[in-house]
Amino acid sequence: MLSLGVSVGFIFKVLLCSGLTIDDFRTFYKPKENTELVNIQALIEQSISFVQNAIDKKGIVVVNELEHIEYKLYQNEFIQVMLNLIKNAIDAIDNNGIIVVKLYKEDTKVIVSVQNDGVCISGEDMMKIFEPYYTTKKESMGLGLYMAKIIIQTHMKGSIVVGENDNQTIFRIELPLV
Repeated sequence: MLSLGVSVGFIFKVLLCSGLTIDDFRTFYKPKENTELVNIQALIEQSISFVQNAIDKKGIVVVNELEHIEYKLYQNEFIQVMLNLIKNAIDAIDNNGIIVVKLYKEDTKVIVSVQNDGVCISGEDMMKIFEPYYTTKKESMGLGLYMAKIIIQTHMKGSIVVGENDNQTIFRIELPLV
């Protein structure tokens, strides 16, 4: 049984995250803010820090290969996308795995990738993974990756794909350099 202090802290975090998630879900078709020139590296690091307890609990090592890149985007929506990708990577790993997060420029694009060495996504699941309400998890609504796709494609004019390389799942986001 959890102590009262841990329970209250946990409940507060869940309520805070739930409030942001519900608010973001209500408005994800129409962003509620203007784009801002932001440091993407800092947003990725912030996203990782939000789930650091889950990372530590499973003994996961996170390797960051992040360039400093300034980009004009919707800050909260980008964090939401990163949280979805990182949480999915954590869920795919039983214990003592590795998550590699990369940020770099390639030609006329900014590339963000999240790679993990956990359970790979089957070919059949890869074909459906960005569909609304599709999930392989017991406790999931199947909206996270769908919302990530809408945010990246509609709000950021980019693309998001999933693939596999050397038994590792890789989510890759491409954003156009303006």
